[in-house]
Amino acid sequence: MKKLRRCAIVVLGLVAAITTLSISTVFADTSVVDTTDAKYSYADLTADAKALAKKYSDRCRLSSLGKSWDGRNIWCLRIGSDNASRQIVVFACVHAREYINGPVAMAMAEEYCKNYTTKKVNGRTYKDIFSHTQIYIVPMVNPDGVMIAQEGLDSIRDKSLREKAETYPVSGGYYNWKANARGVDINRNFESGFNDTTNKNTVRSSERYGGTEPYTEKETMAMVNLVKELNCQAVINLHTMGQVYYWGYTDQTKDAEERLVKIVSEETGYTGQLETGNGDGDAEHYFRNITHTPYVCIENATGGYPNDHSQFTSIYEKNVNIPVRTADAFRGEIVKKADTSSETSGESDATAKQKLKSAMSLELLPPWIALVIAVAFAASYLIWTRIIDRPGRHDAPGKRGSRRRPAPQSKRTGQSLRAGQSAPDERRKPDRRSVRPERDRNRGKKS
Repeated sequence: MKKLRRCAIVVLGLVAAITTLSISTVFADTSVVDTTDAKYSYADLTADAKALAKKYSDRCRLSSLGKSWDGRNIWCLRIGSDNASRQIVVFACVHAREYINGPVAMAMAEEYCKNYTTKKVNGRTYKDIFSHTQIYIVPMVNPDGVMIAQEGLDSIRDKSLREKAETYPVSGGYYNWKANARGVDINRNFESGFNDTTNKNTVRSSERYGGTEPYTEKETMAMVNLVKELNCQAVINLHTMGQVYYWGYTDQTKDAEERLVKIVSEETGYTGQLETGNGDGDAEHYFRNITHTPYVCIENATGGYPNDHSQFTSIYEKNVNIPVRTADAFRGEIVKKADTSSETSGESDATAKQKLKSAMSLELLPPWIALVIAVAFAASYLIWTRIIDRPGRHDAPGKRGSRRRPAPQSKRTGQSLRAGQSAPDERRKPDRRSVRPERDRNRGKKS
């Protein structure tokens, strides 16, 4: 019985441990991306991108599009099926000082991965949508420039590159840096309208210098090569600032472009600005005029640089649904706004900092978690009441219903033995003196 009780206690302990683990898993902060970090650096992004790819390996892949001039990877997260026939590209941080969009893009990637099978748009889950249209997210196209805007030129590791950068004119301060580490504004280094110098600097500097010719920069070519190799349906470029979006179209893109900007307008509430012409070497006119890909440039935030991080939540909420709605809309129909309800989880709706970092309510537990907890408590109750604390176990001696084991008795005398007393050896021959009088009394009686 003691062994049974010990086994029961061990089992009860295991059940309690499983229950505790289940509850701690539910209430633990499971978010990867730290959306509270006002200086979301290249190192932060690298660690988070690797963690997302590892945690959601069945739906998220991480690759590098190449390296910057200072040897930093230009990371790309692919979300959805690699067998998808179409792709949408989202990229951010072309301009260094606009690094608030880096964690916005990363939080969007985590939202899609975390709610892959539960969140719905127009009745279809993310998984269903991303099975035919894969999302490519490039959260930091210009990592060297971001580090300069955050930490100054000391962040440039290559000595020669750093010494040259020290000679470039700087508008404001390093916090206001837009270019890459070579003093080239990536958003002036594309082909379309490159020779238009109206809005350009003529020397390497912290902003607006387009380079000696198009496509001289590694960061530029990373985006050009990416879109070239895809069946890209749309390009979404996150910038700051002004709460406006820029768009335009060619004969080949007019219908798709109008569907794209309709979604952007509904989600952000920003004012749209239609642009024509060939641009001045910017990405917008390159993707539209050269590759004939629907494109929108979304200018988030207000105020000066660096952008006040208190705007993060609002920016995230305005942008998070755009890529997935676009992916679904390009099946052929305009779709409704994203369904903010989830089948089983309220863990990471479009709420960024607070809701991305908050624990789930008990009322919104996933079914498997609720089942584990229910089974654990039921098993604990049964083990305790049926084995450890069974009825009658603690009753007083003689009480009705008591199951107390009777005291051992001597087989020879029939008397109960006291505690600690051992039974006499039953095999020992009886004492002749003790039986002789009985024999004498019976002597002479008729049998």
